[in-house]
Amino acid sequence: MQSILFEIELNYTILTSTPFADISEQSQFDLEEEILLSMGSVFRIQSLTLTSDNNWNIKLIQTSDEDQQLKLLYEWLNQAVFQQLSLPGFNQDIDTMSATSSIFGEIYFHQKKYEKAILLYQKTIELFKQHPDKSVPSTIQKCYTGLSEIYLEEEQYIKGMNETKPLG
Repeated sequence: MQSILFEIELNYTILTSTPFADISEQSQFDLEEEILLSMGSVFRIQSLTLTSDNNWNIKLIQTSDEDQQLKLLYEWLNQAVFQQLSLPGFNQDIDTMSATSSIFGEIYFHQKKYEKAILLYQKTIELFKQHPDKSVPSTIQKCYTGLSEIYLEEEQYIKGMNETKPLG
């Protein structure tokens, strides 16, 4: 068995949508520095080393919402998803691909890239219409909800109401 020590570097000046809090004063251990991180916090691996006593030391650094490398990664992953959606053998893995495209739709929604989110949600819905035997109600509902939320943000209320579909 090996131990892993994570060293996390936080930068208080980086603008991020995921807050964190110093809760050292509430810690049970006087010498411990304790930080509470939000779900969705994103870090870049700065280094990964194996120490002389056979333990791993991983140094992470906080990234901002505007991190260019992170944006490039999202774009690359998105292109990979779109390529998978167009593959001939795609129908055999509908569950995975529909869940993946639904998740990327959510990511684009939170980035306010509504056109890309709409495209992913609509492709997923269309896929399930073509293969009703493989439909996953929770994924379909996420897509319709995502579309409704986008139209609400864009103040297209009638269009948003039209995307509210009962399942079953």
